Amino acid sequence: MTLTALFLALAIGVVMGLLGGGGSILAVPALTMLLHFAPKEAVVISLSMVAMAASAGALGSFYRGTLCRSPPASWSASPPPVPSPAA
Repeated sequence: MTLTALFLALAIGVVMGLLGGGGSILAVPALTMLLHFAPKEAVVISLSMVAMAASAGALGSFYRGTLCRSPPASWSASPPPVPSPAA
């Protein structure tokens, strides 16, 4: 099972890297159908992998000094501006 899991991880990583998508869309079916994990376990494993990859990317950006530390404007507590009626 370890060699199968390693092969699947490499294949999913290459395919998703080339297509630019998230690996979870392939990881969950691969874990459930090929490695016989329960669906709930497959989702947890997939989300853990995404969290680790996102954390690694954020740390890399932090050390390079390119991590934006201010929250986006969409997180603002104020409501969006109301457009004035055309006169």
